[in-house]
Amino acid sequence: MDSDNIGLQHGYLNALYAGLQGLYTRLNTIEKLSASRSSDAAYKEHVTTTLQRVIQIYKDFWEGDRKDMHSSEDGEVQFLLHAADELKRMYVENAKQGFEIREKLDTELLHHDYFLMLGQCAEQAYGREHFVKGLVQYGEVFRIAEVADRWRNHLLSCQQEIAHVNKFFHILSHGSLSEDELLELRAMHEFIPFTNRTKSIDITVLDSIRMKSDKPEIFNFSEETFQPWAAMGLDIIGASYWRAYSFTADVALYWLAAGFRDPALAAGYYVRGIDVELALAWIGLGVQGASAAVYQEQGIYPENYETQIQ
Repeated sequence: MDSDNIGLQHGYLNALYAGLQGLYTRLNTIEKLSASRSSDAAYKEHVTTTLQRVIQIYKDFWEGDRKDMHSSEDGEVQFLLHAADELKRMYVENAKQGFEIREKLDTELLHHDYFLMLGQCAEQAYGREHFVKGLVQYGEVFRIAEVADRWRNHLLSCQQEIAHVNKFFHILSHGSLSEDELLELRAMHEFIPFTNRTKSIDITVLDSIRMKSDKPEIFNFSEETFQPWAAMGLDIIGASYWRAYSFTADVALYWLAAGFRDPALAAGYYVRGIDVELALAWIGLGVQGASAAVYQEQGIYPENYETQIQ
């Protein structure tokens, strides 16, 4: 079987395994914090059953049982494609729920909203760790050292994210949040809705590769809405990721012209209300968007950063 198809199958399997592990963690986190059996018990059972089957197919993959992801007759391939479509829809709904919580004032938040925020953070942290480990293993098994090494470097930050989630799970398990803790939880959750959008696109990219098509409608564009992005020289995948971070084409062009090629990096500043010029100044100081936003709230800007931060 050719390497492209092997890579495509691994792409689906790794996205499903990581995504379902993360989803299960979210459901479990919310259920435990709510101290009651989940009202989504049937859904949780469905997720568990799907995950177990994905784990078995993934195990078979590592042992050499490879699938033709273009087959319409292989039952396991059709199962994987259906599960991926379900996961993609879940990410879209999860993003919508996350944005609704994100837009609430502190005084409007209910205690259950804290559980939902932490559940989404737990989903991202644990899912990301599984995703990264899957790529490390792929690099090791197929002897692609640069892949294994590049993704292995992400493992420490994965562990740090999980430790942060576990800290808040312990706090919420034993009471409520202080004002500072709520601020910290909101900061941890702030980017999660955007990340859910991009994970949905990740699966769409796999679908596009499998179908050998990059038609705009696959990525929820029309020919008309894609035209401004194409005029900027972006392909449909690039446009999709910029749009996922709430950039319009004209705003994305402004950031691209300033040298930003990674929409996630640009969004780290943009979604926190930091303009391009300030973002460039913060990058020059090695300060990422989340930290920059906190500093600016304290009256610290690039021009006085070095005198204020010792």
